[in-house]
Amino acid sequence: MQNRLKLDFTISSLEERTSFTDQYLEDNKEIFDIKPLTEKELETIANYILWGKDKNGKNVNQLKEIQLETRNKTWNRKEEESLDALIESPVFKESMIKNYSAQTRVRKEPFSRSQARKEAPPYILERYEELWREIDTLDLMINYYDLAHGKRKNPPRESLLNLFTPEEQEKLKEKASYLNQFSYLKRRHLLVELRREQFTLRDSYKSQILRTTVEAYAPPTTFFFDAEIPVLPLGLCNNQPIDKKIFPLNHIPEPQDFSEKELREVSSRIWKPPAQAKLYFDFREKEHIYEAF
Repeated sequence: MQNRLKLDFTISSLEERTSFTDQYLEDNKEIFDIKPLTEKELETIANYILWGKDKNGKNVNQLKEIQLETRNKTWNRKEEESLDALIESPVFKESMIKNYSAQTRVRKEPFSRSQARKEAPPYILERYEELWREIDTLDLMINYYDLAHGKRKNPPRESLLNLFTPEEQEKLKEKASYLNQFSYLKRRHLLVELRREQFTLRDSYKSQILRTTVEAYAPPTTFFFDAEIPVLPLGLCNNQPIDKKIFPLNHIPEPQDFSEKELREVSSRIWKPPAQAKLYFDFREKEHIYEAF
């Protein structure tokens, strides 16, 4: 369909594009009355205006007010999500923000049919026998295809051939001759899936024990204040002799617990405020107490 819109793309200003569009629609009112603008044409006009730049040289897409589609849609900016929106999402996982621990990898034991026959419950063993027959049939057919197309030099292994009668082997060889590249690859993928199913069935009756214990994530403790922040009026207990008397563990301190020299030191701490840093905590200020509790 021929583009009938005649928009002036030499204009870059948002304001000028808006004025031009108003005038353009007014001048062509009769044409658009006879054949109204389609949805695609309306979208083109809207994008024409929105891609216009403001006085700072930025459009609405750059200002993150509206996300506009680009020609190459794979380069569209990913929509930003708030933390609240992520938490409310049913598919949200905390590991998306912080990985709690490295995933413990357990080396899978090689699958053994003889061992599975000993350990598997009867109802699973019945499914195993069906599954193994499907696996062996596909495996032999793929071997015949590979041998016929030069993908392998050696014939199928003897243990695999012994699972089939000569008539069954001939039928599978004939089926392999009718395979094309697509059906061949499809059967290879199916063989992989069937072999994986063996492990899935085994895990249903034989649990895998992790070799290491996954530790629960413990977030770092954020202290309200530490030793680098002055605590007024008496400071922190730093295991000094005077501190042990100011902060006794088993009773409230009383004046008779201190000598004259110690009382003068306590008084000096209270009435001679040291040079305070920008960050400090003072028990005499109500705002600090409110913040602590």
